[in-house]
Amino acid sequence: MIKIPRCRFRAILSMNSRPYNTESSSKKKPYLSTTEKWMIISGLGLIGVAAGLTVAQYKESQKNAVDDLDAHEPQGIVTEKVYMDVSVAGGPPSRLVIGLYGEDCPITVRNFLSLCRGDSPSPVGPGPLSYKGCEFHRVIPGFMAQSGDVTNNNGTGGRSIYGVPFRDESFVFSHSTFALSMANSGPHTNSSQFFLTLAPTPWLDGKHVVFGHLLYGGTVLREIEKGGSRGGKVSIGNRAVITDCGVLPRPSPLLPAHQTAGIRKAGAPE
Repeated sequence: MIKIPRCRFRAILSMNSRPYNTESSSKKKPYLSTTEKWMIISGLGLIGVAAGLTVAQYKESQKNAVDDLDAHEPQGIVTEKVYMDVSVAGGPPSRLVIGLYGEDCPITVRNFLSLCRGDSPSPVGPGPLSYKGCEFHRVIPGFMAQSGDVTNNNGTGGRSIYGVPFRDESFVFSHSTFALSMANSGPHTNSSQFFLTLAPTPWLDGKHVVFGHLLYGGTVLREIEKGGSRGGKVSIGNRAVITDCGVLPRPSPLLPAHQTAGIRKAGAPE
């Protein structure tokens, strides 16, 4: 690093061409040479670039922080909360917390809660039906991340706790960013597959049932998004797997106070 005497640095900043006097001598001394001036100015320019990168990184971190602090509010009353611990690209699991709209979508929420708890027997294997071990098998950046194939784990299967596909019970809520919605193959074909939106997708309104909202873990979902592609295929090195899942007690210390207020037990069909 070039050390500049204070008096000389003042001279550069003032861009004054007159010589200056020192206290130790009355002899006039010239200013810094043109080469020295450009060396200092170039150095200041590099500092400015470094500062710009720092600001950009800070803005990006703030964007992620906003995502993680729920910049997009739930549309309905959150009656239940579930968690999913997701390992992305073989890394340590990070948590998603999802709020469910049990009053408006009780049948859908009951199915989702049971698959998160893993308390329904599976007709196709020795273990219970559970989201644990499911991959996000289809991820399209800027659109959605899909998972929940509890039978084949590749998007070709799925099964509800009711044993058969169940009906679309409500289209009250829209597909805003971070909405939780049921995947289907047409009207009234809901089973276990679900998706989380990565941006507003209004063209899905009235076709897929929105029954919840991501409350915590926006940065995790964005990491899952990075591993996707335009065709939805996720490369092996970017696999996102649900390593654990379950239902959170009420109220949850993981959520802001405004998300824990007014929590009520979800209704469920007999």
